[in-house]
Amino acid sequence: MLESRRGSGTYVAPVDLEGVFDVRIRLEPLAAERAALLRSEAEAARLAQAVEEMRVRLDDPAAFDSADAVFHGLVAQASRSPVLISALDMLTEMALLSRAVTSPLDHLRSDSLADVERICTAIERQHPKRAANAMERHILGVRSDFAEVIDRDGARAVAIVKS
Repeated sequence: MLESRRGSGTYVAPVDLEGVFDVRIRLEPLAAERAALLRSEAEAARLAQAVEEMRVRLDDPAAFDSADAVFHGLVAQASRSPVLISALDMLTEMALLSRAVTSPLDHLRSDSLADVERICTAIERQHPKRAANAMERHILGVRSDFAEVIDRDGARAVAIVKS
């Protein structure tokens, strides 16, 4: 997120959130599919706990965002793919930027929770295609929500992303 310029200093690096969404839309459904196939009972329980934490924190945008990031990290871990885990871990901080823009809106947190519940259920029931489809719908929804907020309140959203 920071860019060092020799002889000049350190600056906030430009963030290509569209690029982040492009990568997430391809990798996270794969992680969900693999998680549904490979997850342990303990991993399924941790995913359910993360969803419950999101539910409990629904009225606290920052805490909700943190719980959401934990859920996505657990899905990656359950995929058992070091490459996916590493790639998605690199995207986590940038994904938090989009969450900071959308999570202050109550209905968007509720929508996100409903999506994550579907993903979790598909993984728990070991339905790989349903898990992948639910994750794809979730990321597409988040992308759409982000674009809607940017269109409606661009200055505030850009300030959040830059801060």
